Amino acid sequence: MTKFWMYLTVTLGVSLLASANTLLIDFGTEVTGTASLGGTWNELQTDVSSGLLYSDGSAATGIGIDLTNAATSTTDQGVWGGGGDKSWVDGEATRDYVWNGSEFTITLTGLNNSLDYTLSLVAVRNGGSNRIGTYTVQGLTTSDEVASSSYNAATAFTNQSILNWTSVSPTAGEIVITATPDSGDTVFVNALQVVAIPEPGTLGLVLISACTLGIIRLRKKS
Repeated sequence: MTKFWMYLTVTLGVSLLASANTLLIDFGTEVTGTASLGGTWNELQTDVSSGLLYSDGSAATGIGIDLTNAATSTTDQGVWGGGGDKSWVDGEATRDYVWNGSEFTITLTGLNNSLDYTLSLVAVRNGGSNRIGTYTVQGLTTSDEVASSSYNAATAFTNQSILNWTSVSPTAGEIVITATPDSGDTVFVNALQVVAIPEPGTLGLVLISACTLGIIRLRKKS
């Protein structure tokens, strides 16, 4: 039973750490329901310098987002893949987007330079052609689930593809996402998850707490 409580404590501790360090962003003008999977989502159509919330509802103090050259869609393209959620992505967040036929950037500001971050991005658009471009974070492409170079947002809409970058380090507190269309094409960003990777010391405190709880329970039993 003690092992169960230790496991439960560690699981809850790690879960709380994750939710307190996770930003969920729904880009574009919401035209139907509101995304809610995984906690609190931030609906974003323009730059914000304050007021963002972590997925647990707490304030993401000091963190902002700058959109440069990104147009906001007012079109409801429907939910990707014929409907439904996938992983951290609420299907409602895939209905709308920011976009452009030329390069645009999304800059996260006010980040902690001592931490690394994991970024996951949804870039999808239903039907049509001319949806191909390259998506980079801090100038780097990814090939984790699907390559972010020559990325087809129309195919991704059907396949429910997610782009992932791990262990991304801020520069002067900033991480820059760049969407660059191929010639004559258009690029899109629908949703973004940003997770701060806890420092080893923070995770250590969670494990120490679990061990302490286990020792206390053992002493009570004896």
